[in-house]
Formats: sequence, C-alpha cells, structure tokens
Amino acid sequence: MKYIVASTAITDDIYFPDGKVIENVGGGAGWYAYSGISLWTDKVLLVSGVGSDFGSLHGAWFVRNKADTSGLIVKTDHSPRTKIQYHPDGER
Repeated sequence: MKYIVASTAITDDIYFPDGKVIENVGGGAGWYAYSGISLWTDKVLLVSGVGSDFGSLHGAWFVRNKADTSGLIVKTDHSPRTKIQYHPDGER
C-alpha cells in the first residue's frame, strides 16, 4: 500500500429544509480523503474503526468501487452516525 488514510468512516443522515431526508450516506473525513486519493491510484487503504453494521450499510459501495475493506476494524455494534440538518439560509 502506498497511501493509508487513517480517519473516520461514518454514516450521515441528511435533512434538507424542504423536508427531504437522505439516510445512510457514507461520510466522514477519512472516507472523503480516501475517495479523492482513489481517483488517482488504487494503492490506498482506508483505516477506520466501524460498527458491525458497516458492511450492511455501505458494503455495496466498497464492492462497486473495488475498494479494499481490510482496514475497516469492527469496534462496536453500530457505526458512528451523524445527523446533518440543512437550514433554509444554507447553514447546517
């Protein structure tokens, strides 16, 4: 492995001002960094603590993107989850 991203991989639930909700979106600084680096090389590994539910929530994304999951370490039953609330003025 040439690059290791050691940071967060979490689940976001996004709430929009119009009432629309998108749940179970992959998020976190580590995931974003990993995704950016993987545009240029496949020699990158995301290392993060996750919950045992992570595979059911996001496994398809990793399969679809041919991403190595060996750096995802199960630490607990539930993966970290963030509620992102967008307001009409653009704040969150």
